[in-house]
Amino acid sequence: MVEEDNLEVVPTGAVYWGEKLYIAFDDVRETFVVKWWGEVNAVERLGGYQKIMEMFCTYKPQKWLFDLQERNSMEKEEQRWVMRYLLPAALKLVQRSIFAAVILPVYTHQAIFAGLGEEYFTVDGNVLRLEQFSYPEESMRWLDSFCL
Repeated sequence: MVEEDNLEVVPTGAVYWGEKLYIAFDDVRETFVVKWWGEVNAVERLGGYQKIMEMFCTYKPQKWLFDLQERNSMEKEEQRWVMRYLLPAALKLVQRSIFAAVILPVYTHQAIFAGLGEEYFTVDGNVLRLEQFSYPEESMRWLDSFCL
């Protein structure tokens, strides 16, 4: 069990550090962590998503934390691609329900995902639940609430 006052993710599995992308797996929390920062061009996005899926295939985690607080804007086209292809592909691969927390900068939280609320995808009876947060502590409390 993870203590309430310790909300920091500590990578205990494989870690990937790229120029604008960090990916890790926390065995204790059973959480897959993806953090982007800066301006990300098309080539960096493609390589980054390939690396994310490669590590996802290895761990098949049910809890994801996407930290986009320090990343420059995410274009609508990329958002649609993630929602239409990446997340459903991950759900098919894991064949269990997935809980994904997305941390956005406070100033963009409403602008990017206005009206979406919680998002759900279903594949073969498994659900991917996506929820947005403004602060890392909120997202970790939410993910920690799921005992899988």
